[in-house]
Amino acid sequence: MNVFQNNMTPLQVATLKIEYPRRRQIFDESVSIIQKTNTPDVLFRRYDEVCSFVQWAFQLKKEGCAITIDESEEQMKAKLPAFYNFHCVRIANYVAVHSLKTKRFQILRELQDSLKDAANKEGTFIEIAQLINKTILE
Repeated sequence: MNVFQNNMTPLQVATLKIEYPRRRQIFDESVSIIQKTNTPDVLFRRYDEVCSFVQWAFQLKKEGCAITIDESEEQMKAKLPAFYNFHCVRIANYVAVHSLKTKRFQILRELQDSLKDAANKEGTFIEIAQLINKTILE
């Protein structure tokens, strides 16, 4: 996403000069943290941050702020849930090996229940279900 400042109101210019860089930093940090974390709660919170920024950025664009977003709103609405689901499976695989057995089932179910509607939802649901079944049989 890039910011351009032509024919914008002073409030829009101020928003883009002051608020945009900070929100973009939080967005970038959140994406990075999602890619590295093995903690479901961190994934949940940071995904909300990512979605909040994307929604805010598209709202700015609709209001006439000269902001360039590399993808359409529809593309982002498809990509973000798939990104989230991918990381749910990654974290579930970590949890299946590294968490206490007494908490494993609950954490895996929480991850499975949090899956978003996306092209990869069915596959990710099955992958986590297999980990849950393995946990039950141990």
